[in-house]
Amino acid sequence: PENFKQWLTEQGLDHISFHRRVGANFKVEALRTKIAEARLSEYFIERKLFLDKIVLSRIVVESRELAEELLCQIEEGASFENLAQEYSIADDRIFKGMMGLVSRGSMPDKLRAEADKVGEGELVGPLEFEERWAIFRVEKLQFASLEDRQIRQSLENELFEQWIGEKLRTTPIKLQVS
Repeated sequence: PENFKQWLTEQGLDHISFHRRVGANFKVEALRTKIAEARLSEYFIERKLFLDKIVLSRIVVESRELAEELLCQIEEGASFENLAQEYSIADDRIFKGMMGLVSRGSMPDKLRAEADKVGEGELVGPLEFEERWAIFRVEKLQFASLEDRQIRQSLENELFEQWIGEKLRTTPIKLQVS
């Protein structure tokens, strides 16, 4: 009790203002959940492509011939990582070709379409991008779910902010100037 009393003092609060603040936070949280509830599933489906993530590695080279040769070497057992360090012209070559976590929605359509056909550890390509050729390896697939508390809360926050923004745009405000 003494520690709590000291903390209240440090925060510039008393018991009444603390209880009001906590109560207000619970009310805002309940309102946020209630507002988002009606559209959450539909909104999740709309945003799912951008919520799904994929971890990719790549080797980017200047010619189709070199890309095809490297693909053959990988299929025969050569190390993707070593070939990426040696041949790739992309900046991620220093990370052995590892691009990291990428939103599926931000991927070029043809890469996403091909990556969707394979599983983890499998290769995609060679594919042409901006006059260069790339071989990709799907490292990990991370599919979004509404069961994920963090995703659910993020979507609820987005919907609540949209609702507040709409209320601010459509609510007439009258100012009385004396």
